[in-house]
Amino acid sequence: MTDLSKGALVVGATSSVGKAICRELSQRQEVVGTHHKNPGPTTVAFDLEGDDPGSLPIDWGNLGSVVVAGGLTKLDVCAQDPEASARVNVEGTLRVIRRAQQFGIAPIFLSSDAVFSGALSNGEPRPKTETDPADPITVYGRQKRAVEDVVLGSTGTVLRLSKLVSTWPEDGGFLPDLAARLLHSEPVRAATDQFLNLTWTEDVARVIGFAIAENLSGLWHVAAEPVRSRYDWSIGLARELGVSEGLVRPCSLSDFELDEPRPKDCSLDGSRLQQRLPWTLRTGDQLISDIVRRG
Repeated sequence: MTDLSKGALVVGATSSVGKAICRELSQRQEVVGTHHKNPGPTTVAFDLEGDDPGSLPIDWGNLGSVVVAGGLTKLDVCAQDPEASARVNVEGTLRVIRRAQQFGIAPIFLSSDAVFSGALSNGEPRPKTETDPADPITVYGRQKRAVEDVVLGSTGTVLRLSKLVSTWPEDGGFLPDLAARLLHSEPVRAATDQFLNLTWTEDVARVIGFAIAENLSGLWHVAAEPVRSRYDWSIGLARELGVSEGLVRPCSLSDFELDEPRPKDCSLDGSRLQQRLPWTLRTGDQLISDIVRRG
């Protein structure tokens, strides 16, 4: 069991998932969170691109856990400048991971479904398991895979995440932003040929707390059921909001102007982890209901 009397470091503590992680871990540990551009009430500044993790105002010898949740997550940004984004997503991330390992800490690294090519099988999704080979087609996916290789080749935990959803409107993201547009009667385009799970940020935070408490190591997929297309998720939200489904315009992923091809099958099979957890991940349908209830 991890010594919970020791502190926790959360790199990237001001993202929606980072805030959820800090809330969860602070119930049991003293937490230090970092920010880059957007300070939180108690976070410290840290730039993955060039800062030395040894310069952080923490006692590394008194840390029990390190969670790396920061980085550049916009796929177009990574594609437009692979070298600059790699300095953040690979080189800077590995500096933190190796620093943690030097102090005997097995870090937790948040990865992504983007490590898979996302090719559909006869036009249908096939949720990937932990044993499926990673074959990324995007710059971002290759960067995530590079870090995974290091963590899985040493000590630590890799949590691959499906589409993250916060149910707090102020956090923004897929569902809150989509709900705001629909409520303002703005038409939205939604791909019928890109498929994904929706996974609650608070559930991810609980999984991290569980992983720390139970010394859960290796590779795990964190993904709630079910899997649907972006179009179907959008239609479901419109129905729950009581707005016209006609506001959701079906299209193909290829209709969008993107800097590189995108995976169409972004789905993950999270059943292996679910069997270990003492609770059930909140479903995408439940998340839609939560968004509508919170307004």
